[in-house]
Amino acid sequence: MSIDLGSGQRGCLIGAAGTGKSTLGTELCKRFLQRYARGLVVILDTKPRYRATWQLNGLRANYKRWVSGDTIPGSVAIHAAGELRDRKLLRSRCVIFQSMHPNGDQVADYEEQCAELADLTFRQSHPGQPTLLYVDETYDVAHGAAGIVDRRLLRTVRAGRERNMAVLMGAQRPRSIPLPILTESNRLYVFNLEFDDDRKYLMKHGAQLRAVPSGHEFVMAERGAGGRREGLYQLALQPTKGDRPRVDGNV
Repeated sequence: MSIDLGSGQRGCLIGAAGTGKSTLGTELCKRFLQRYARGLVVILDTKPRYRATWQLNGLRANYKRWVSGDTIPGSVAIHAAGELRDRKLLRSRCVIFQSMHPNGDQVADYEEQCAELADLTFRQSHPGQPTLLYVDETYDVAHGAAGIVDRRLLRTVRAGRERNMAVLMGAQRPRSIPLPILTESNRLYVFNLEFDDDRKYLMKHGAQLRAVPSGHEFVMAERGAGGRREGLYQLALQPTKGDRPRVDGNV
């Protein structure tokens, strides 16, 4: 089994804070860019966690007053959904839509703009340009199992495969993921969960979880035409060559 998320696939990263799910999310984004020479990654950076390489104006991004965060080389920060149409972005293959300006001001109507950006990404996807939309924290843009989520964001999950678009969503608890998103996902990356109810909920809606992950372990549960599979993996967070985490399979 490969942990990589391919074009047209839908995945959910689920686990308690500090277990490593955001680190794995960054790794999956990097692997997507390596795998697809013309691929595009769009990150909805709700926390914000990421530190882009460039500003839209071509200058180096400045985060002097911020703590360190994940960086994807060559990435460009934007602060309005419509900026995805800017021709300057054609030179970058990773766009980070941050919820906060470098000076600390919040981006206005961020949740609404996330849905707009998801729709723009959906429309730009095609067989010659696979795209990956990554939502670092789903709860910030979609709320609860009842499915309170903008239809434009939901459509990327339901119909993204037809547009050669992959979607990856992270959440601390499975119940914070709208049920249509959870059940449409064909890959679940499950880290340690604090509550038994969360494990039972996941098993009811898609993951068998024969192994219970702990520490920085995670279970990848996959479902598709070939049936259901799962494997237990270890995310090694010690720096390795290139400062990238190592993933050991089937521990």
